[in-house]
Amino acid sequence: MGPVRHFVLAAAVTAAAATACKPQAVASSAGPRPSPNIAGSPVVASVNGEPITEAEVDLRAADRLVQIRQEEYEARNDAINEIVAEKLLDREARGRRITVPALLQSEVDAKAAPISPTDATMLYEQNKARFAGQSREKALASIEKALRQRSTSERLAAYRKELRAAADVTVSLQPPRLDLALPASSPAQGPAKAPVTLIEFADYQCPYCRQAEETVAAVLKEYKGKVRFVHGDFPLSNHDRADLAARASRCAGEQGKFWDYRHSLLVTPGDFSDEDFANRASGMGLDGNAFGACVQSGRHDAAIQASQDEGIKAGVNATPTFFFNGRKLAGAPSIEEFRRILDEELARKGG
Repeated sequence: MGPVRHFVLAAAVTAAAATACKPQAVASSAGPRPSPNIAGSPVVASVNGEPITEAEVDLRAADRLVQIRQEEYEARNDAINEIVAEKLLDREARGRRITVPALLQSEVDAKAAPISPTDATMLYEQNKARFAGQSREKALASIEKALRQRSTSERLAAYRKELRAAADVTVSLQPPRLDLALPASSPAQGPAKAPVTLIEFADYQCPYCRQAEETVAAVLKEYKGKVRFVHGDFPLSNHDRADLAARASRCAGEQGKFWDYRHSLLVTPGDFSDEDFANRASGMGLDGNAFGACVQSGRHDAAIQASQDEGIKAGVNATPTFFFNGRKLAGAPSIEEFRRILDEELARKGG
């Protein structure tokens, strides 16, 4: 792979993947999980005659199994999308009495966004070190080729979307769902019987949680009355003030300002120092002494840890992670992705 192609693809992969914060390690205080006593669960092993049931194994491996099932679903869903796209392209080509390559030539290659020499020159100037040993002319030609390939890929994706929108496509493959049991003390807003329960596991120091906040606020307003939104704390070990920020938000909640304080932590810049937490509380008109005593007490730590433990059991390993009626989506999705999943869940629920 040439340097410019590597640069363009690496940039695209980085942009796509960098939508969530990853921990150095996720610590849980849950300890060994109890062995379930489920009648009829198959015995899969034994120790000195003492049985180990399949249910016990599944409980112990729950976080890994959740991730495997999610990856299995995504692999199958990706395969479905590829097969659907191939069938639609073939049908469109037959309808026009041309070959698929000829169809792609007229609808993709001919309609891909043109490449500006200025863009190629700018990329070259910004990344000269990557082209050491190449002449300027050769480097620019490589850059233009890589940019043209990316433009063509984008047009192909758009054309596939056009064909799918005009066709009758039904997908019955169901994503894996989890029955999450967040503590009753978890902050929530929206109707208790809303057709969609949206849970977000968040870390206040994670920039991608901040990125997602405006989108979350927009969709909650757009789908008002149809979504119950639940906050799950998931402070990461490599964010030194995230656990204290979670404390502070819960303490603000004691005075009826959890959601205001949460929003402030996610959208208003600050250094997350004790003074910063106190200033945010003061700006909201909170009782500063009561707020400070609450933060110092750590009385919400058990609830915060219980929330994190539930996230770990559900396979959460990055923030933000969302669950739409138990359907997992990791990272900060676009508003279009939010709408797509919410609409699918509402349709499933008849909402």
